[in-house]
Amino acid sequence: MASSLAATGSLITDLHDRAMLLQTFLTFDPTDDTRLQFGVLVPVADQGTEFSKRSAGMDQTLGGGWSIFLNLSYYL
Repeated sequence: MASSLAATGSLITDLHDRAMLLQTFLTFDPTDDTRLQFGVLVPVADQGTEFSKRSAGMDQTLGGGWSIFLNLSYYL
């Protein structure tokens, strides 16, 4: 099989509070058994919505920020 490159994007939206999560992925398959993925997740949300930062106490927060990942998979 020849190598392939694919780009994918999605937008998840809450209709009630307009909170959004934008996801973009690049997938590269150099061989039948190897896959390399790169992705970015961007929350677009006001405070208190499901995609916003949550307080964890003591000036710490959870979630709500950009996420970037790189994944290499090898299938046997």
